[in-house]
Amino acid sequence: MGEEESRENIAEQPGWNAEGKLRFCVMTVGDELGLTEEEVEERLGNLFALVPGLEERIGEVKIADIVRLAARVPDVATKMIRLRSLLPEADLAKMTSLRPSVLLETDEELGRKVGELRESCPRLRWDAVLSDFPEILGIRDLRGSVLLLKEKLSLEDDESVTKALGGNPLLLLSVQSRQDMISYDNGTWAQVQATISGDKFSDGW
Repeated sequence: MGEEESRENIAEQPGWNAEGKLRFCVMTVGDELGLTEEEVEERLGNLFALVPGLEERIGEVKIADIVRLAARVPDVATKMIRLRSLLPEADLAKMTSLRPSVLLETDEELGRKVGELRESCPRLRWDAVLSDFPEILGIRDLRGSVLLLKEKLSLEDDESVTKALGGNPLLLLSVQSRQDMISYDNGTWAQVQATISGDKFSDGW
């Protein structure tokens, strides 16, 4: 059986609908955090209220991210406020539901990344771009990626870079370093342990 056929069979399993995905999420969060079903439902309810659209993404986003966010819901509220300050014109609900791990990065790291984008391509409306393509924030060296893109496409001035990225912001993903292209997931329990021990927001996962 091929990989595509296997995926189709998994997707078609009875009960693997929105309700089934949420039930699996509740069970996983409860197991990882040692909480009752009622406690998990309360935490997830508060989390979904803070991040509109996230509930509909359950089953598509990493459960590991949901567990870490559920472990510290009050910190998520604070993070949303700080994100609004950093990206005042962004659609934060859309951004964070598409990429919940944004809420797990430190303020310093996010500020550095957004700053590098604004400095490297100041004419682009990065608040809007990152709302639609938050996966760009998964790139660690954004300034370097913009420079590599200029070299790869022989872009000679800022106007050319703005036009290229304005037409397709995901071009930045084509010039990532090998380390950036690896999708890390060190296991939900390890992540939760780090969170509980004081590592509230880390980009090292």
